[in-house]
Amino acid sequence: MMRAIQIQKPGAPEVLQLSNVMKPSAKKGEVIIKNELIGLNYVDTYYRNGSYAAPTLPFIPGMEGAGTITEIGKDVQNIKVGSRIAHAMQLGSYAEFSAVPLNRLYCLPSDVSFECCPTTIRITH
Repeated sequence: MMRAIQIQKPGAPEVLQLSNVMKPSAKKGEVIIKNELIGLNYVDTYYRNGSYAAPTLPFIPGMEGAGTITEIGKDVQNIKVGSRIAHAMQLGSYAEFSAVPLNRLYCLPSDVSFECCPTTIRITH
């Protein structure tokens, strides 16, 4: 299990609920990221209020984050558990862990901190 912000139905900010949900497992072509930071962007409000349709209900919002790879799915090569990455354009970052396709990952150089942007929130584990 893991903690995540979940939305059961579109609406005002009050629909954001802290929930215990199943931790994702890596599928083919995916990795699991332990999120250290998540981005807060205006597009998140569109998903929350229903202007953009969520793929399913309930869903975990958030389109970007940064963290460390904890699990690698089948057919994922050239990246390993422990790699520091950023990810974007994939719903589900308002959570302790996110499943992210390989084509949405960006490797972080060792000299780039997770704390590089004022529009991020640190995840406490």
